[in-house]
Amino acid sequence: MRGRTVVMLVVAMFLGLGAITWSQLGLRPYVVRTGSMSPTIQPGDAVLGVATQTHPRPGEVITFRLPADGFVTHRVHAVSGDVIRTKGDANRTADPWSVAPEQVVGTVRHTLPRVGYLLVYLQQPAGIGSLVTATVALFLAWQLFFGTGPVRPSAADPTTAA
Repeated sequence: MRGRTVVMLVVAMFLGLGAITWSQLGLRPYVVRTGSMSPTIQPGDAVLGVATQTHPRPGEVITFRLPADGFVTHRVHAVSGDVIRTKGDANRTADPWSVAPEQVVGTVRHTLPRVGYLLVYLQQPAGIGSLVTATVALFLAWQLFFGTGPVRPSAADPTTAA
C-alpha cells in the first residue's frame, strides 16, 4: 500500500511539473533531428524554447517554422530589419532562407540530451501502448513481490464463523 502511494506521488509530481513548465513558464519542447547544430546540440536532443516578444539577436539559438521543413533550430547569424539570417553550428555557410519574425516560435533556453528520442517514441501509437503496458506490468510486479499478501481471518474476528 505504501509503495503504491509513493509511485502515485512521483507520477503526480512529474505530471504537475510538466503542466507548470508547459503553461506557466511558456517552455515548449522541440526535437532536434539533424546534426546541423553539432556539437552544441546533437540529433535526438530536445530543446526547450520560450516564446519572446523581442527580436532575436545574433548568437541566440532559436526555433522557427519553415513551411516545407517544419521546425528548425539554428543560431541567429545576422539580423537586418525584419529579416533574420540563421546558420547551423556545424554548417560552413549561412542558411539559404531568411526567417521572418512571425516564423520564430521560441528562443532556446535549455537542451535535454537524448530526451528527443523518448518524445518521438511517445508520439507513436506503439509508444503509448508500450508505456501503458510497462506501467501495468510494473504495478502487477510490485503487487506480486511487495503486496500485503493474503488476509487470514483471526480467531478474535467476530465476522468469521467457527
